[in-house]
Order: sequence, then structure tokens, then C-alpha cells
Amino acid sequence: KRIVILSHGYRGSRFGTLSFMAKYLHEHQCDVLFIEHRCCGDSEGKYITCGLEERYDCVSWADYIAGRFPSLPIVIEGVSMGATTVLMASDLEMKNVRCVIADCGFTSPYEIAKSVLRRDYPRLPVGLLLPICGLFTRLYAGFGLHDASTLDAVRESRYPILFIHGTGDTFVPSEMTKEAYAACTSEKELILVDSAEHGKSYLVEKGRVEEALCRFLAAYTE
Repeated sequence: KRIVILSHGYRGSRFGTLSFMAKYLHEHQCDVLFIEHRCCGDSEGKYITCGLEERYDCVSWADYIAGRFPSLPIVIEGVSMGATTVLMASDLEMKNVRCVIADCGFTSPYEIAKSVLRRDYPRLPVGLLLPICGLFTRLYAGFGLHDASTLDAVRESRYPILFIHGTGDTFVPSEMTKEAYAACTSEKELILVDSAEHGKSYLVEKGRVEEALCRFLAAYTE
């Protein structure tokens, strides 16, 4: 009845960070496309851009699926950097895409770098270091840390969005998803899973997350 494009996390692979959901999706009348982002797994590319270029790849994947299965609605779903990717793509026109599911995405490359550095290296002068990092990403990979954010994208979102995040996430703070949810102007729903670590909301409260997924898919793809 629908096709779900699964967008994996940073340095992930097609059968990695979201493969555990494939069985549930398939049992609920979803075909699943496992993609591999640029510079991950078997995909080509030299640099990971934390969603900035991957969002346009997401449009290409949707166009590819729409060309092969023009009558089926498409869902784009991601976790971590994959969630950031689908959120950043939410203000772009994608053929046959009906909704977005984002599990523990960060708000921007700059904000996640700042958060991780302050957590792991509290004595580093992050305010000085990040502009230098941004210079290198611009010179070598062609993007800046401030080039886009999920907040900007969801303010102009074309699609309903289901936000998921675990409150025990110490890698991507759940506050980032709360910010994106607050900024989102399309139809939306927020699921916060108490104490769930990064990317583990589905495993901690499987029944609740599956119920939300089922409800969301039924509302926008049937």
C-alpha cells in the first residue's frame, strides 16, 4: 500500500540503524527501500555532509521510486543524521511523498558539533574551534556548518511529520527534536520515550511507537 524510504544515521549502512523496523513495516503493507547515503557503505562520495547534500539525494530517491511505482504513496523515515536529512528535505517538493518520520534528528551540523564537543571536551574553546572546522568543511567538502537547519526546513514543511526521540539520549539531546516540533508549521505529532537512549525509542517502547506509526501511516497514506 505504500513504500518507506529508510534513511540511516551517520556512517551507517542500509541494513544498520533502521533495519530492525523493516519487519514491522513489511507486516503493515509497506515495501521498504534501504538506501545508503553518500560516503557510506557501498555508496560513492568522499564526504558526509550531515544532511545538507543528503536532503537532495532524498529527493532523487523519491523520484526514483515514484517513477517505478507511480500509484503508491511514499514515506521518508530516518534516524539520527537520517532523521535530520528527511527533516531538511521536508520543505522540498518530492513526488508522491505523503509524510515524514524523524527519530532523534539534530537541528543542524553546527549545533550537533557544538553539543558533542561540549559534552566530550568541556575545556575546549568550542566558540573558536567551530569556525575553524567550518572553514575546513567549506574548503574540502563544499558546505558550511550553518548552511541549513531542520528548524528552517520544518517552518516551511510540505508534509506532516511524526517526531520521535528518547529523553535519555546523550548524543542528540531530545531538546533538539522539541525545538523542531515547536517550529514545525505542518501537521505534526511528537512521541517522547522516557529514558530511551539514542536511536532506541522503538526498542524501549515498541508498542507505543508502533501504535503511533500505524496511526500516522493510516492518516496520511491510505
